[in-house]
Amino acid sequence: MRTDSRQTTHTSVLIIYLRTLLLIVYLLRIGLAYIVSLIASSPLSRSYTYRLSTLTSYNSHALGPRARDAAQ
Repeated sequence: MRTDSRQTTHTSVLIIYLRTLLLIVYLLRIGLAYIVSLIASSPLSRSYTYRLSTLTSYNSHALGPRARDAAQ
């Protein structure tokens, strides 16, 4: 009977540990999403994204139609 009770307490401790781990991972994901949204809304990153988009559009125009067709 003792081994059975030990097994159940071991299982319950494992379940509590897994739940805590899941909660920590969930909270970290929320925090990470919040930080990313803050970075994305900052004016510095906006100018960086704008520069990046103009660079990529410039590169696609500079390649010319033949290179663009080959890329597709």
